[in-house]
Amino acid sequence: MVSLAAWSVLLLAGLSAVAASGSPAVIEQFPSTVQIEIGYRHAWVQYCVGNLITGRHVLTVAHCTSGPVFDPRILRVRAGATYRGRDGVVNGVDSVKNHPNFNIRKGFTYDASIIRVDGYFYASPAINTVSIAAPGVYFPDNVPVTVAAWGRTTQDQLWADRELRSNILYTVNRHTCQERYTLNEFPIDLPDSIPIPQLPELPDLPIEIPDLPITIPDLPESIPIVIPDDFFPISLPITETMLCTRLPNEDGQNLGIRDGGSPLFYQNILVGMVSFGLPVGNSRPLVATDVSHLSNWIVQNVD
Repeated sequence: MVSLAAWSVLLLAGLSAVAASGSPAVIEQFPSTVQIEIGYRHAWVQYCVGNLITGRHVLTVAHCTSGPVFDPRILRVRAGATYRGRDGVVNGVDSVKNHPNFNIRKGFTYDASIIRVDGYFYASPAINTVSIAAPGVYFPDNVPVTVAAWGRTTQDQLWADRELRSNILYTVNRHTCQERYTLNEFPIDLPDSIPIPQLPELPDLPIEIPDLPITIPDLPESIPIVIPDDFFPISLPITETMLCTRLPNEDGQNLGIRDGGSPLFYQNILVGMVSFGLPVGNSRPLVATDVSHLSNWIVQNVD
């Protein structure tokens, strides 16, 4: 059986961008949006996206700040930068607090964490905090929200964009979203069997080969392909802690690996953070963490 933890690698790696067909933006438009960088081979690489909620606290998604080998000392936060990995103000990470109910093996429910930096981000035109949605906020279908991210901007683009981009997405109700994430077919066409090349007949050799006390069975003409029921399809739970969105005139839109934690704004209020999508085209909604469902926990854990 392939665990959900293993599937999360597929869910978040090499997907198309949340900001596909979006517009270039400058950080002054989204001054609370920050880059979370990870140290890798003597360099710092943008890893996820965060949201500045106080001068020293960043709200992001827990799948970016968890795992068996995760160490907050390998992270830092860059604020006030339009371009990925350049300019702005950088602070190291003092501590990380994941939501206690988050468990990647059970899905992306409660996908939220709070990063405390070891310095302070002072307000400027390019750096500022954002207000979070109040508890109990509900979004019906087709409410426009704005996303900002440094992800890829074309379906087959190899590298993520270096500049910040934004786009308008539209909310999708959880029932429809759950239907889209209850998969009933394998995402690629597979044959029913794989043919086995038949060995050519060998010519008679002028030597005698003694009989051997073994029997070599005849090879079948093909080997059937059997996909275990617990391999695919999978059903990803869409819960009350999630907010589903789509691009206009499309069913959904996937995200890039560096888009995790990217903000969804409604009238300058942080209402969601990009959580996951699926690498099987753009037919399934982009799923975000619903900030309003977690706002009490957020306020209680900002210290």
